[in-house]
Amino acid sequence: MPRPSVGLVLALLSALTRTAPGQAPELATLVQPLSVPFAQCRLRASAVLKAQGYTGFLEFGNGWIAHARGTSASISCIPQSGRTVVVIVTAGGQLVRESRRLFEELRGPEPPPPSPADSTPHPAADASGSGWDATASGLDAHPGTRYTFWCPPHGTVAPVWGDLVYSSDSSVCTAAVHAGTLALESGGNAIIELREGRQSYSSSSRNGIATLARGPGKGSFVIVGRAP
Repeated sequence: MPRPSVGLVLALLSALTRTAPGQAPELATLVQPLSVPFAQCRLRASAVLKAQGYTGFLEFGNGWIAHARGTSASISCIPQSGRTVVVIVTAGGQLVRESRRLFEELRGPEPPPPSPADSTPHPAADASGSGWDATASGLDAHPGTRYTFWCPPHGTVAPVWGDLVYSSDSSVCTAAVHAGTLALESGGNAIIELREGRQSYSSSSRNGIATLARGPGKGSFVIVGRAP
């Protein structure tokens, strides 16, 4: 998809926003990574704008421009190095507040709290909760069970032991980056499957993450994917 020019976006926003003749509308711009594929981002952008009462849609290849409540907004989805970057520009009205509100709707709600009785993929972690320091420790008694961990954007590397099969005391989020299903900057939901403990875990370097070697572990996990 062609990337929209700044001039095109500004011209369309100006056309939809009521301003004095010769006066450019005030603009607010928000740029954030989004952990969904490009095509899904475009579908979400259209759905979010419609749900928020926007009308008069204009498509410009990477996204949409629409108008509501004295505010015009454009949502652009830009594929970049295996991820999607969202650019939201608002003119008139609430400006920054509106652009942030649209992004929160586009990103969707945060994962609900874990349900220990559910063996299907769901947000779960040890007592430390989700995050880049969260491990699968405490879940060792349930091999074969899958759990989903929430990894916030702009993560920090934490210790990992193993190579694609990781010890349960490893950082799940960092292991997901090592396995290639997540990126530190964008984060996302990492799905793991629990395995039996191993007598040893080897080290390796993948996707910018260097893991450590160690001896026996009580339990293991593998990264089986990412949730939208």
